[in-house]
Amino acid sequence: MTTAGESAPGTETVTGAGTQQTPGTGSGSLLGQASGAVPVLIESDRVSLVYLAGSPFESRALEEVSLKVSQGRILGLIGTTGSGKSSFLQALAGLEQPTSGKFVYPEDFSRKRLFEKVGTLFQMPEDQLFETTVLEDVAFGPRRLGWDEDLVLEGARQALRLVGIDPDQYGSRSPLALSGGEKRRVATAGILAMNPTLLLLDEPTAGLDRAGKDRLHSVIRDLKARGVTLLVITHDLDYLAQIADDVVVFENGALVLSGSAFHVLTDEAALERAGLKAPFSVRLHNRLVERGVLERDDGLDLDRLGDRISAYLEARKSLLSVSGAKDRKSRSSGGKSGNK
Repeated sequence: MTTAGESAPGTETVTGAGTQQTPGTGSGSLLGQASGAVPVLIESDRVSLVYLAGSPFESRALEEVSLKVSQGRILGLIGTTGSGKSSFLQALAGLEQPTSGKFVYPEDFSRKRLFEKVGTLFQMPEDQLFETTVLEDVAFGPRRLGWDEDLVLEGARQALRLVGIDPDQYGSRSPLALSGGEKRRVATAGILAMNPTLLLLDEPTAGLDRAGKDRLHSVIRDLKARGVTLLVITHDLDYLAQIADDVVVFENGALVLSGSAFHVLTDEAALERAGLKAPFSVRLHNRLVERGVLERDDGLDLDRLGDRISAYLEARKSLLSVSGAKDRKSRSSGGKSGNK
């Protein structure tokens, strides 16, 4: 394994499929790894990050964050503004050097190859577009990595298709002439063209309409199927509930809660303590559990919730229909008895 940052002593906190409230500042956790079945891709060991250290403007962005990122899974990072989520991604991507602690990467994630293995899409990625044509913009990264030109162009075209952009129709256009949604997809293709092992997404749904979110969801599912590990920062917890395997909660630069997406996002009280509101699908799920319509572990998929609600309503309708028929029969029998 290779490391970035300085080594620091300490132990890690491990969780199973449920949630864990991490005690004190700086504790971390292993996410969604039932009995260690899922291999670890990257680990942060007591990583701290201080901006402008020693100055009157010193700001502690991360406080001894220990976290293991499971390979091939989708990890959601949530928290209020300024909680440390983006700082963690920047340090993980090698864009910020930890003040203390370290990141442990696989052997093939050498410092030189880190930017090849880790793809990063920050907020408003369309601002990264600069080449004269769409195809050239997407091909820029692979070309800088020294790939064979045939592979560069084929990879760029495949990446465009993956995000729903036809390379034959759009490849020769200027990226600056595209719509906002198209620009974002082209910027995303530019990262995907490099075939990253780990993809970091910071607010990927910002500014997207429902169709854009659905398209992004499709891309994320495809990447996961290919074995890509994804870390996603978002304030859209309803969207996160549909895509994430695991979730961690940041507060004041520290990791305070972690576990499977279902168990973290359904813990309304814990989210409220972190200044967050549970997503609509969770609140609906929890209220239906309270009323006996759903079982606790029925999941958060909105289509499935809709099916269960429909089945419940149909059952209630049938029950009321039978009950009404019995009442009418009883009244009818009573009337006949009274006439005798």
